[in-house]
Amino acid sequence: MVRLVVMLSLSVLAAACSPAICTTGVCICPEGQTCGFDTCSASTSNCSYSCNKDATCTGSCGANCTISCDGKSCTHTVGANSTVSCAAGGTCNITCEGKCTTGSSGTLNLTCKVGTKSDTGCN
Repeated sequence: MVRLVVMLSLSVLAAACSPAICTTGVCICPEGQTCGFDTCSASTSNCSYSCNKDATCTGSCGANCTISCDGKSCTHTVGANSTVSCAAGGTCNITCEGKCTTGSSGTLNLTCKVGTKSDTGCN
């Protein structure tokens, strides 16, 4: 039983993304992995997050971010003038701190901290 728990723990660790997935504000989460994009923060602008198929991604970024979610779940907070794309089959939980543009063929749960929610984002 102990061996099974240790092996499960190791497999969970192996599936997690390392900090190497992010360089200079560009983060790419490999297919099927779980990634916390922490290179950028709410005060970092011009970040780019890409969450690949069947991945689960989280993170925050500042103004002018680009989020592309092809994964099964993406939970992000973005700054003003950011662009978010949520692919079919995924669920995106997005909080826009200002005006943002969104496009979704998946499930998009959008919260606007500033402005009004529309079909294309926060105004």
